Order: sequence, then structure tokens, then C-alpha cells
Amino acid sequence: MVIAADGNGYALTNNAKHLIKFTTGRKPVISDLGTLSDAEGNTTSVHSSGGFGGDLIADNRDNLYLITANRKVFRIGIDSKIATYLGAIQGLPKGFTTNGAMVEEGSTVIVCSSNSTQGYYKFDLGTLQAEKASEGAVFNASDLANGVLANTKKKKEPKVEEVIPEAVEDTKIAGAEKAPSIESIQRNSISVYPNPVITGGLVKIYLSDQPAGRYQAQLLDITGKLISNQRLTVSNKLQVEEFRLPSNITPGNYLLKVVGEGATNGVVNKLLVQ
Repeated sequence: MVIAADGNGYALTNNAKHLIKFTTGRKPVISDLGTLSDAEGNTTSVHSSGGFGGDLIADNRDNLYLITANRKVFRIGIDSKIATYLGAIQGLPKGFTTNGAMVEEGSTVIVCSSNSTQGYYKFDLGTLQAEKASEGAVFNASDLANGVLANTKKKKEPKVEEVIPEAVEDTKIAGAEKAPSIESIQRNSISVYPNPVITGGLVKIYLSDQPAGRYQAQLLDITGKLISNQRLTVSNKLQVEEFRLPSNITPGNYLLKVVGEGATNGVVNKLLVQ
């Protein structure tokens, strides 16, 4: 199941005979769009039982992508209902079934397995070549999801204005003498600097207008696995805390999550370690 670029949800039965469309408003409408057809020249059929138990993702051009449980990839035109076989994912370990999938960014897709805990893997929709995306053992899973569409260009970062010294002159800042000039401190925000940061470096967490209390800063890999955490105590309107990265961390993309103690939701910043 997936939410596509048109804002509607789509689901597919294992045998690909029923492509289901559903609206996402307060009064959902469910429609059976019918059977998928194989594109001319397909060497593998979308109706093959060997692929039962896979997952769907969507791109920014009204296409769906079916990743079957046996590593096969099909591009599905929502309007045409034609499934074009793109090939099999290469580089996955033996016995790794592809049961869950989500887009990381661009054409990169992360997949998980319901019967393997060896790790999560990512592959490119263009090359179908996979590589490991996690370290150590992980939980086996049958589904993955997020709000990213494949082939969406990365948005340009907005131009950041310098902090006006007078704006923070009367505000007590704990843990830092002055905010860096390239960092814009916005109201009701939590942000990190520097970003990117070097391996084993020091990250500063800027907390603006956050409720006083105890928090946790959690460093996660892209799969959500906890790497390290640190307790924070917020008592000022504008506060800066330091977070030391583990010395053995490897370069790559990570998540730095700040969450109040006892809460489940928090603010997540993407952090690039070089």
C-alpha cells in the first residue's frame, strides 16, 4: 500500500488482479481499478506467485513501483494499469526476501525482509544494485513507509539570514557564547550546527522557545536504530547544548532526534557526518 503523487492511496492484491484506489479524505471512497496487464516484452509476469508478499512505492510522475518478495521490480502506470518489468535487485544476501520498501531520496529505495535480520539494504531504481544500509542485526519487518516520492529532486535550502546580535543580546544562552552567523534561530525551533559535521565531532543543538523540562537527544541511523543518546535539561528561552558524536561513527546520513522525556514524538534533524 502507498500514497501516490495524486494524493490517493493504492493497494494491490498478491495476484495483481485488483489494483485498489482509495481517497484519503474524511469520507474515503474505495475503487477497484481492475487487473494489471504485463507490458509487451516482459520476461517475468506481474501475476507470478513467486513475488507474493512484496510492497509498493510511488514516484512523482503518477507511477507505482512494485517490489515483489522475490526481488523483482515492476513500474506500474496508474492510468494504463500496465506493469513493466525492470529487472531483479542485485547484491542482496541469499535468502533475503524483499517484503517492505520505502524511498530514501531521489531514486534510492530501502528494503527490509520479513525473514532476515542481517540488515536493511538500499538499491537504485536505475541500476537495481543493492548495498547494505545498516550495521549489525536489525528487526525483521514486512512493511516500510514514509512520505517521500521517488525521483523527486532535492529542494534547495532556503537562504539563511544572519542572526542580528541585538535580537539575542538580552537572552541568556546556555552552552554557547554566540550563535554562528550562518545559523538562523527561529522561534519554536530545534536545530543543529554544524551540518555537515566531521566524524567524532561536536554538534550544537539550538533550542528556541521550548517548554522547560527534561529532554533526550537521540542519534539514530537512517533506519531508526538508536546509536547514542544524551539527556538535556531546558530552562532558558534560548539554549544551546553540545552533543558529542561517538568516536567510531562512520560517515553517512543520520538523524538527530530531540524528544521530551515521557513523550513519543520529537523534532528530527537530518545530520550528515563526513
